[in-house]
Amino acid sequence: MSGGGKDLGSQFGKHFFGLLDQKNYKAIGGLFAKSSMISFEGNNLGGPDKFIQCLGSWNKVYPKTQHGQITVDTLPSPDGAQLLLITGRRLDAKHQNQQSGVLFTSSVLLRNTNNKYWIQNLIYRGEANGINVPTPQVKVAGQFLAKFYEIYDKNHQQLAGIYTDDSLMRYNGDPLKGKSNIMCKLTKGYTEKLENQGKKMDYKSVTWTKVQHKLEAQDFHPSGSKQSSFILCQVTGWLIPDKDQPIKFGEVFLLMNGKGGWKVRAQGFRPIY
Repeated sequence: MSGGGKDLGSQFGKHFFGLLDQKNYKAIGGLFAKSSMISFEGNNLGGPDKFIQCLGSWNKVYPKTQHGQITVDTLPSPDGAQLLLITGRRLDAKHQNQQSGVLFTSSVLLRNTNNKYWIQNLIYRGEANGINVPTPQVKVAGQFLAKFYEIYDKNHQQLAGIYTDDSLMRYNGDPLKGKSNIMCKLTKGYTEKLENQGKKMDYKSVTWTKVQHKLEAQDFHPSGSKQSSFILCQVTGWLIPDKDQPIKFGEVFLLMNGKGGWKVRAQGFRPIY
């Protein structure tokens, strides 16, 4: 895939899932390198050949698929790659209407070599649940996120320490940079308070006071380049705001280890309807 620009994420999402639904395996294989790391419904697949084999088996169960209502959030990684959080709804022979469609989440790390984008990491989750830790080096990320959601559900204000002034977030489409903006977004009424003080805000704080997370699937990948290394994490589950109706969500993290321990370098969050 060549080109790019501001709509890179949307272009990729449309292109990749179009190929997936068309069963165009040759074109799909061309998007990966032999070193690419792929997790599909919890199955870890090294390189495009094993991924194509997996898709062949998967498509015997789901001979016709349609991935729609696709939303893509794009975040830059520290070494110039592009992190995509893709969410949507899949229709197939077992899920033939919008109400029964499978809510899916996919995380992709795209790299550009000689003006051609290729996939270094891909994670996809639809129906399969569970925790996927493919290598010992990413075990620490599972421990990090277990603590993250525990703190989030008890007192989200205590999360400030895991962010830095360089942390980036896309929260339901809102672009945020730095721990102050991120915590402002996650604190009910905070943007309204600042606006009452005369400050212009480009986003609104969340509308809930307290949440509870019910996690269903977690995937962890080592990733990065010669310049920097990090861990790619994808989480899916249900968010319950103020004991209201549960909302399906997909979330992605890039975790980096530096001074002060592990920090969130980039994070994307989307409710899935």
